[in-house]
Amino acid sequence: GGGELGNEFEIIVAFKKDKWPIKVRDNELIGSIKAKIAPLSGVPVENQKLMFKSMLVDTNTAVASGLKAGLKVMLIGTSKVDIQKEQLNSVIASVTPTLPNKPHSPLELSSAAEHKKIIDKGAPEGALPGITGRTAHLAEIGNVVKCVYDKKGEVVRLTFKLEDNQLWIGGKAHTHKLSMAQIRNVTYEPLSGCAGYAMLVLHVGSTDKSNLYFYFVPLQYCADIKRVILA
Repeated sequence: GGGELGNEFEIIVAFKKDKWPIKVRDNELIGSIKAKIAPLSGVPVENQKLMFKSMLVDTNTAVASGLKAGLKVMLIGTSKVDIQKEQLNSVIASVTPTLPNKPHSPLELSSAAEHKKIIDKGAPEGALPGITGRTAHLAEIGNVVKCVYDKKGEVVRLTFKLEDNQLWIGGKAHTHKLSMAQIRNVTYEPLSGCAGYAMLVLHVGSTDKSNLYFYFVPLQYCADIKRVILA
């Protein structure tokens, strides 16, 4: 016999990815077993929950709880390290100003079906390389952005005739000459999945129906396009 606490046997305690063999006795209380687990797991006794079929009660004995040699008992609880992390995070959260969520831009158009089908074609052959994270001047490319798609999915070139204050949109068959004074705004958004390229929107007329859309415009020129047109 093993004295008043009865026979000794070994159970396995599992916690997250760890497992420990723990020696217990028949009549040992669950609370006493938790005290053996605490130094191994880092989980203080008061934070431990032991599960075997159901939650084990501190004042019950091992035998009364159904424990036998080789059985696996699950430990649920928060270790001291995790508790400190949580406390630290809550302190940080309490002193960090919460930033309002940025409202969605009225654009984010490029995911709309009519735009997506053109964007899914990929950059047209001969398109200028797109670069993220820098801005460049149209003058560097002679004020001509070649090989972009229009909203019909046809390849056009955009020629900025600064001396005439005109934008020439040149397609295969004809060139459309647009006075920059007719363009009331210029917006653009990066194309998701096509790094370095943007969808450029020229707001002409009073409704969105008359907007002109261009796809695979190199992102680095968009700010300058806006400046040139609206100047």
